[in-house]
Amino acid sequence: GHNYADDLQNILNDKKKYSHHYDLTFHTLYPTTYYFGFVDYMLTHDEFKNFLDLVPVNNIKEINWNKISQSLSPKQKQLIFDFVGFDADKYKKQIDGKPTDFFLLRAAFSTIDEQIITVSHLFKNYDKNRILILKEHPNLSKRIIAKKIQEKIPNSIIFPKHIPFEILILADLIPDTVSGYTTSVFFVIPKEKIKYFITSNNDKYLPFLKELNIITDKQVIQSMKEE
Repeated sequence: GHNYADDLQNILNDKKKYSHHYDLTFHTLYPTTYYFGFVDYMLTHDEFKNFLDLVPVNNIKEINWNKISQSLSPKQKQLIFDFVGFDADKYKKQIDGKPTDFFLLRAAFSTIDEQIITVSHLFKNYDKNRILILKEHPNLSKRIIAKKIQEKIPNSIIFPKHIPFEILILADLIPDTVSGYTTSVFFVIPKEKIKYFITSNNDKYLPFLKELNIITDKQVIQSMKEE
């Protein structure tokens, strides 16, 4: 097969440009453990055969965010928060002990207007005693969508787009409900917290989410083009 070790060595020596194509090849050069969710599912489904041909099974371990959270000390968690730039105290002040509804925005699957219309409709007459938390995808260069939604729903806050959702699991601050556009984040959200899942054409995540009983048909909706 292809010699990925040589490629990685050339990348380290600045002789070759790195790409995400090499994310799962570090074991060819260094002792490496890869952490994934739903490993048993991957091992028993043909769709992952090419993936498993690339990554040896002995190098794979199951990731469980709740177990990780329980195993870390407060000091260790704070180191992680500092590393990603998450201010837990500031976040707690923002939500002020109120029930929270988290919404994941994705520019790739619908227009800005569609997302504003969709969120505004789903949270129409929104309870003033709740807090809507808006998170844009890290690829978005500006907070256009979230800011426009905030104008319509004043009791909302914008969650830093560069901070992964998993941080809230480590901080024991999982929102009361989570909704949003199709994204791999739904694989780590406790399924009892999922409220709305907005699908798209050729949605690659939805079939797996349904088969794993994370999402049901009642939770799936389409993006709205008009109110």
